[in-house]
Amino acid sequence: MAFVIKTCKLIPSLSSFWKQNNFLQLETVLGSRSVDQIRTNVRKKFARPSERKRISKWSYEKRLSTPGGRAVLMRRILKGRFVLSH
Repeated sequence: MAFVIKTCKLIPSLSSFWKQNNFLQLETVLGSRSVDQIRTNVRKKFARPSERKRISKWSYEKRLSTPGGRAVLMRRILKGRFVLSH
């Protein structure tokens, strides 16, 4: 989702305004919108999950090995969760 769609109709080319000293000029042309709202680069896609990493971090044995993990398991038991951990 980009906010540039509406501003392209008002400004023929934003690249001419995108220089070091022209931030004030860009801000006056865009009005109340800030420069942070112009998103140009695409965010990363979801990383492929690794079962080996998941088991080593959040397995039942890993939870039992630390006092904090045992507290997590006890909270899930008391809450009535059917699945306690991976």
